[in-house]
Amino acid sequence: MLPAPRPFALLSSLALCMGCAAPPGLGPVLRAEVDPAAPAPVILPLDQVIAQASGVAITPATTAGVAGRAARLRARAAAMQGPVQDAATRARLAAAISDN
Repeated sequence: MLPAPRPFALLSSLALCMGCAAPPGLGPVLRAEVDPAAPAPVILPLDQVIAQASGVAITPATTAGVAGRAARLRARAAAMQGPVQDAATRARLAAAISDN
């Protein structure tokens, strides 16, 4: 009589079978955003890119817009600096871990 298959062997076989299968539904989703009739992007020489950018001027309005955006991003970053869990949850988890 054969012994029952070990869980590791069973899970490994399942993982190998899943790895051989094609990912479901990724092909059309990735290509849906690209228009096949669209022309290919043009790669410009650096001097042409610099010439196009030289006509752009930084105005007080653009400076204020960038400063406002930077302030909003800093505020979001500061809000993310706090702890993920509140003190009561941390204490409960620490007690549960120390009991084991």
